[in-house]
Amino acid sequence: MTIGARELFADYEANEIAADRKYKNKVLQVTGTVDRIAKDITNTMYVTLKGDELIGSIQCLFDDAHANQLAGLQKGMRVSVKGKCGGKMMNVMLNGCVLVR
Repeated sequence: MTIGARELFADYEANEIAADRKYKNKVLQVTGTVDRIAKDITNTMYVTLKGDELIGSIQCLFDDAHANQLAGLQKGMRVSVKGKCGGKMMNVMLNGCVLVR
């Protein structure tokens, strides 16, 4: 399933239960604008894609094998990321992500 980052976030904001039924535990290809490239408190690398101008984003979690690719990203780039939707916990989470070129 292919979707834009803003659309995915908007669907979760509109109705989280309906969005979970539609997206959770499914592999999604999400296209959007890179907002942040960082590591979380468990040292897991992630990229956030802009989902909402003020409060939310799509948080894409990557394993260490993707470090070189992530090092080449910059804020503001448009990318496509494929990963399994884990639902919403402040951000909409995508797990086991890969960059799609």
